[in-house]
Amino acid sequence: MQCKICQNPVQKAFEATILERYLEPFYKCERCGFLSASEVHWLSQAYTNAINASDTGIVARNLHLYKIVSVIACALFGFSKSVIGGGARTRLDSNPDSNPDSNATDSSSTSQGAHSRDTHSHSTHSPLLVDFGGGTGLLVRLLRDAGIEALWQDEYCENLFARGFEWDHHAKPTLLSSFEVFEHLPNPMEQISAMLTLCPNLLFSTELLPCPIPPHQGKEAWWYYGFAHGQHISFYARETLEYIARQQGVFLVSHNGLHLFSQRKISPFVFATLVRLAHRGAFWILKRLLGSKTLSDHQLLSPSSRPAPN
Repeated sequence: MQCKICQNPVQKAFEATILERYLEPFYKCERCGFLSASEVHWLSQAYTNAINASDTGIVARNLHLYKIVSVIACALFGFSKSVIGGGARTRLDSNPDSNPDSNATDSSSTSQGAHSRDTHSHSTHSPLLVDFGGGTGLLVRLLRDAGIEALWQDEYCENLFARGFEWDHHAKPTLLSSFEVFEHLPNPMEQISAMLTLCPNLLFSTELLPCPIPPHQGKEAWWYYGFAHGQHISFYARETLEYIARQQGVFLVSHNGLHLFSQRKISPFVFATLVRLAHRGAFWILKRLLGSKTLSDHQLLSPSSRPAPN
């Protein structure tokens, strides 16, 4: 068997009981440190519910992350250039004078019965964040409430909180986010490559695999394995992410379980500082300056609330 990341031969690390019924081998690559299951035949059972019942931290996680994402989006990717005096705009069509809070749009019905933004409603000159594997849409709603232009994408989970703000595959993102998704990927190199082809700036979270490999059973078993719910099947060491970055031609920076693949090199000190400052006042300053989209989104999705044309 070959590593799903670097194609190097792998060695069996251990066998674990998945969903309390399947004894399955997990393999580790000595070259890039990646640990994964081989044939993940149980996924249809594991995803009977897209959000597993044991994920009790889902709300707290999103409340923690949206402040960090907002600060990083503004400081590094120009989501509020007028506020902080500059940021990296990696898209060729970037316009320094564009208005990121533009909400001009037409409303129409999507296949899910929700209102959808017109394909052309997002200015091609405005920074856009797409949340890949956005789950219930809670993060996108929080980001929009903070003033960040964010859209939702998820192939498996129902969008509950960001209805009307689904990504339609036409608007070009400035930044992708993908939190607690990488460990779910059955074909990680292929799927991560697809994300980076769409946008070379990808902010994501996943817990790095310790070295040596932590116990997989008993009281000392690593909590992140998640064998009881069976959804976590791919585990990355620092070396794994570094290998992916080299192969994809992007830079990598990490801090405290948060990672950023980026088109341009970001200082580790700057990245770590932004993560820390997000919960020390920086977010609240940005939020006041950005202006929430809560009311404008309500008006966008409720045509009857708009003033009648003269």
